[in-house]
Amino acid sequence: MDGRGDRRHDPQTGKPRRAYFYGKTRQEAAEKLAKALNDLKQGIPVEPSRVTVAGWLDTWLNEYKKPPRIRPTTWQNYEYLIRVQIKPAIGSIRLRQLAPSHLQKLYNEKSACGLSPRTVRLIHTIMHAALKQAMKEGLVARNVAEATTLPKQARKEPRVLTLEEQKRFFEVLEQDRLGAAFLLDLATGMRRGEILALRWEDLDLREGIIRVRRELRHTRTTAWSSPRSLARRWTRETLTASLTS
Repeated sequence: MDGRGDRRHDPQTGKPRRAYFYGKTRQEAAEKLAKALNDLKQGIPVEPSRVTVAGWLDTWLNEYKKPPRIRPTTWQNYEYLIRVQIKPAIGSIRLRQLAPSHLQKLYNEKSACGLSPRTVRLIHTIMHAALKQAMKEGLVARNVAEATTLPKQARKEPRVLTLEEQKRFFEVLEQDRLGAAFLLDLATGMRRGEILALRWEDLDLREGIIRVRRELRHTRTTAWSSPRSLARRWTRETLTASLTS
């Protein structure tokens, strides 16, 4: 017996607990019984859990995904999608009663409402990770998110500025106070956060070298800087070649 006690017996009387399974048909009731017996073999309590999808998502988000485990911006995106897109649709469902059809309906409805395939896939990523943790804790028997079909993500071809557009753009940048930042972006492909996080100590004007050591990120409440896992650098020759090619 582990620290959770013997859940198959009533702690007051010591008698075996009875579980009842109902269905619209005999076959449905039999299937519920078979599932319960299978759960019991895996060590999962037969009695239905009171944990809802909404309750578990709150626990998963705040206990397992709180920064610094993930970036604040990632946590913020997760929190928003859980609160606005997931909870209103399936939050009241008992976690152990969640079925692939519930998630598939969620994905289909969000796609029909205009959410991009990328956002729907992110919702799936959240549900898959949360259910994976629930499996580890014995709250569910399987990860039902694995039995769903995701929308296809169409690949968009990037639009490239024509030579004439590039020429006009460079002319405008000469008069703009942020012109140097845009030129740096064009020449290096650096992320906006990397450019904003540059310090004078990262620039070697004599040797013509720029070192990227960190990036700046914004959340709803704060701006913060994180070190890059792999520092990068550009030389004067590289920048010149990028802008003139």
